[in-house]
Parts: sequence; C-alpha cells; structure tokens
Amino acid sequence: MKKTSITPDTLTAAAIPTAASAQARALADALFFSIGDGAILTDIDGRISKINREALDILGYKEKEVLNQPFLHVIRSTNAEGEPIDPLDRPITQAFVTGKTISTKSYYIRKDGKIIPAFITVSPIILNNLPTGALQVFRDITVEEEIDLMKSEFISIASHQLRAPLTAVKTYAHLLTNGYAGPLNSEQQAFIDIVLASADHMNSLIDTFLDVSKIETGKLKIEAAVISPKKLLEEVLQEFTPIAKQGNVTLLVEADTHIPAKITADPLLTKEIYTNLLSNAIKYTPAKGNVRIGLERQKGNLVFSVTDTGYGIPSSQQDKIFQKFFRASNAASVEASGSGLGLYLSKRIAENMGGDLRFNSREGQGTTFYFIQPLQPRKE
Repeated sequence: MKKTSITPDTLTAAAIPTAASAQARALADALFFSIGDGAILTDIDGRISKINREALDILGYKEKEVLNQPFLHVIRSTNAEGEPIDPLDRPITQAFVTGKTISTKSYYIRKDGKIIPAFITVSPIILNNLPTGALQVFRDITVEEEIDLMKSEFISIASHQLRAPLTAVKTYAHLLTNGYAGPLNSEQQAFIDIVLASADHMNSLIDTFLDVSKIETGKLKIEAAVISPKKLLEEVLQEFTPIAKQGNVTLLVEADTHIPAKITADPLLTKEIYTNLLSNAIKYTPAKGNVRIGLERQKGNLVFSVTDTGYGIPSSQQDKIFQKFFRASNAASVEASGSGLGLYLSKRIAENMGGDLRFNSREGQGTTFYFIQPLQPRKE
C-alpha cells in the first residue's frame, strides 16, 4: 500500500469510530497504518492501542512488546542533556490535559538504549467534548541534526577565517582616517566612514554566527559570576539611549526596588540578551513611540522585560519568531537589514542558562519580551 502523509488532526474523527460499522473501522485502521511517519494511538488510560510499523522500526520494539502497555512506561524520553523527562511534562500528557495539539522536539530511548532525536506532534482525541485518548505522530530527525551540526561547524570555521581579512580592512581604514597616508578631503573621509561602519556590521555578524555555532555544537560555556543587575542595565541603557534619541523613541525604565543587589549570572551572555531585546524594540518602534524596560523579581527569577509600541508580530507568524533566520514580514518590510538570528540566539542562550524567553504581541500595537533568568543559573 502506498504510504501517505497524514496529520493527527486528520485522524481525530476517524481514529475512534463509536457505533460505526466494520467498514468504518477498517477505514480508520487503513488511515492509521498508512501514515508515513511513526504513529502511536493511546486510549483514555494512556495505554498503547495501536502502533504502526514505522514507529516500531524507529524505537526498535516488536508490536507484542508495547501493545496494551502504558505509553509513558514503555516509550521513554529524555531532554537534550539526557535527563529523564517528568511524565507530567511529556507532550502526550500535555495534549491530553490541555486538549490542544502539541508539537515539539524530544529525545526517545530505543529498546537497545540508543537515544534518538525526534520531532513529535500529539493531538488529543475528543469525543463528546471529552478526551478519549491521544494520537502521536513522530519522525527520527537524526540525519537533520547531523546536517545542522555540519552547517554549524562550517559557519564556525568560515567565521574564524573571515576575522583576519576583516581586521586588516579595519586597521588600514583607521590608518587612513587618522592621516597616516596623508590628509583626506571630506569626500574621502565620508567613504572611509562607510568602510568602517560596514566592517563593524560584518564583525557583529561574525560574532553572531560564532555564538550560534557554539550553541548548536554544544560548546557554549556559562561563565557564572556575581553581578549587579541594575549596573548591567545601566550599561545597556547608556549604549542605547543615543540610538533611541536619534530615532525619536522614548525610553522608560521601571526597575523594581525589591530586585536583589547581586545575582549569579554570566555577565556577557546576560548583556547580550538585554542588548538584543532592546535593540529590536528601538529598531521596530516608529518615531514618537516609546519603549518600556522593566526589571523585577518573581520568586526565584529575575525578569527583564521590554515593551514597545511598534509594529507587533502578526498572529499567524508568532509560532516562528524564535526560528533561525526568521523575520516577521512586517518587520522585514520596514527594516531591510537583519540576520534573523537575534531572537533565536537569545532564546537558546536563555535556555542554556536555565531560563526562558517569552513574549506576547498584537500586530499594530506592539510587543513585550520577557527574559526570565534564574538567580542561580546553570554553571555549564
């Protein structure tokens, strides 16, 4: 039989026929077993009621070993660090509890103990407004991850190789502007200023590519130190206040008086996230708008927030905002420059430090980003 690609939502109505005829049940089975990816159907008790050949091949089991067994006990899962995932945090549990389709990346443990990365989509099966089970469709993304790793290593090597010629360009441009080869007229000086600005922009891109490469190859190191969050915020504001004034954007600061004087965090990575969020907010806020910066303590976390009165993110594109190289269509039309890596990088750094990056946005009204930073982050 020819394999077809079917999403979980396609099967929601057909997977559990109620008083249907044998023909309807046969059709539901045919639909289920024709899914090209791995597919597992669980009942209301979380037991595996159906599993297709692709799923068995990916996980290394035989059908008799998993059929009618509790999904969470048989199909084991870990996070990126190899730590077991709490059953309550598993996508299939979340889909069952919330009644929503969940799509995410996770890591499955095969029967032979090998850990494989998988992209998972889980949909609850609703009957008479009540969940009666769940359908999970997943695929092995080992090859995709290997390709991404090769890309990251290539970017790292290429970026390092670009450093030397770029340094030469900047050095000689500075020598020219300082008059080492004779005085420059105003037109020549203007040309040199453009060269230096472009070299600085390229240097910033190289730094970004190297950071992405470090994260994706697992080489990012968290250098924890005792820092003052207020002082760090002051440094960032000092850098961006002139930029905001140039764009006629007002910066408003709201720092909670109860935030700790000192926290343990990586100062450079923390500052990078602050910088990325504030830079974006100013860049995508029209003249006469304002950007509100907040810093407050919430339980065991320090929350840095940036709220703008800019263009907002279209609701249809919000699920892609942290994807690599993605830029919202309205933002790209306003500001042509941009790598689409800033938010991706900030999200990954935040997660590597044990925190998170979240947002809410309405198109045409603005966006708020929240950097949730634990007071005691991971050391590596």
